[in-house]
Amino acid sequence: MSNSRHTKQKRARRALRRRLLVGLVISLCSASVEAGAAERIVIAGGDLTEIVFALGEGQRVVGVDTTATYPAEAVDLPNIGYVRALSPEGVLSLRPESVLVSHFAGPETSLLRLNDAGVRVFRAPAPEGNAHSDVAAKIRFVGEVLDREAAATNLIEIFHAELDSTIREVESLHPSSGWPPRTLFVLSAESGPLVVGGKGTVAEQMIALAGGEPVTGNVQGYRPLAMESVMALAPDVIVMMEEQLASIPHERVLLRSDLAATPAGRHGRLIAMDGMLLLGFGPRTPEAIRELNRSLHRAMAKGMEPN
Repeated sequence: MSNSRHTKQKRARRALRRRLLVGLVISLCSASVEAGAAERIVIAGGDLTEIVFALGEGQRVVGVDTTATYPAEAVDLPNIGYVRALSPEGVLSLRPESVLVSHFAGPETSLLRLNDAGVRVFRAPAPEGNAHSDVAAKIRFVGEVLDREAAATNLIEIFHAELDSTIREVESLHPSSGWPPRTLFVLSAESGPLVVGGKGTVAEQMIALAGGEPVTGNVQGYRPLAMESVMALAPDVIVMMEEQLASIPHERVLLRSDLAATPAGRHGRLIAMDGMLLLGFGPRTPEAIRELNRSLHRAMAKGMEPN
């Protein structure tokens, strides 16, 4: 695609975003007048935290879990631990009136303890595997819990407009050859078999939305994959969360016996992205798609396999 066409798409996307943001700001201002005193909220789920702040209600949040890495204001809040291993004592120490939790938060006994203590627990809807509907459902859920339906509706409109624009942009950027790249998401590359993102995962959908061809080894969910199976997939590119690479050099991952002989290993094609941005399925999903798409293009530029 020409530079002029790319520039026009970016300008159109920015103009649309500005128009929609006006509606969001108006609804936020109206909501703040109606809200009165702020309620104390604890959130278990980085995606839900992003949405609460995007709706302008960050001042009500008194605690978050370890998956809350955005925005920066959330990182400095008291932390209640990992979303799947919540301690009721830690949550109750923050004196919340309500707790918003991801669909996979737990353990269930901890959530029951919170209910028994008089804290209202609201669980987000489980995803259905579609970015358009899943993110919108979470935004709508948060809006209803916080009594911010109008702001949520505006945020959903912004999200859908940006997602549609991003998908069109990605589709227009396919090179003439070597595309789409066979892309493998690796959840963990510690000792033992690789743990990969299989069918039905957010990782699979994000790779596809970004223009890649997700290779899943015919496993469901996030599962370990034997060395022979990884080699047979012959991925062109490996995608990982940058948090998983904090203590493992990129080179060491690509030198593993199951990856070294693949196109990804031979050409040094490993993409590291912020985990919540990549897999959170939150308002920043269009940004994540664009970043992954650009990274796939850069990775494939490192070398092409002969026909």
